[in-house]
Amino acid sequence: MSNAQSDSSNTAEELTRLRGLLTAEEEAAEAAYAQLGRTVYKNPAARSVFPKEFKIIEAALASVESTQAALAQAEEKARIAAEQTQIEEEARIAAEQAQIEEEARIAAEQAQIEEEARIAAEQAQIEEEARIAAEQAQIEEEARIAAEQAQIEEEARIAAEQAQIEEEARAAEQTKTFRAKNLRCPECGEPYEPDSRFCAECGAKLPVSKPLKRFCPECGAEVDGRFCGECGTRID
Repeated sequence: MSNAQSDSSNTAEELTRLRGLLTAEEEAAEAAYAQLGRTVYKNPAARSVFPKEFKIIEAALASVESTQAALAQAEEKARIAAEQTQIEEEARIAAEQAQIEEEARIAAEQAQIEEEARIAAEQAQIEEEARIAAEQAQIEEEARIAAEQAQIEEEARIAAEQAQIEEEARAAEQTKTFRAKNLRCPECGEPYEPDSRFCAECGAKLPVSKPLKRFCPECGAEVDGRFCGECGTRID
């Protein structure tokens, strides 16, 4: 209980007491009037005749006035206490309202912070997923390029092998043709093929043919392909 409320309670009790006292004093004054008579009391000459009764009436009236003054003072005090109580109650209500509004503001700010955090988390997740997707796309693109490169290299290797096979076949054919033009039977002089074992004209046994060696015209190194392995010269 606040001071104002305590004072208000005390003042209410005092008012009740004073009002009861005032009623009793007013009744006593009325009884004194009734005993003497108001008309007699209003006659100044009667004071010397009824001095005791006048004193009783005047004492009763003085008590009534004193109690009325005390009652008026108590009522004023009660009014001030009531106003103070109302002010304190309004201040309390205002404080509670301010506290409610402050709590609502804090709750709103907290909700906003949580919402912003949620949005930031979602944005971060989206960016992370986009980054992972970009990395995956890059890995797949690099794998595709590597596969294409490997395919190109494999095709180039196969083409090189095919070219080498064709070149070796051409060189072998050239060698065979060269030998066919220059090999003759030692008995009759008739030309024969490099893989022949006997002369087709005289039946003489032919010498075993040895592979014809080829040499680079630039550096003299022995070659078996289209280019010299020592200096890189093309061999026609």
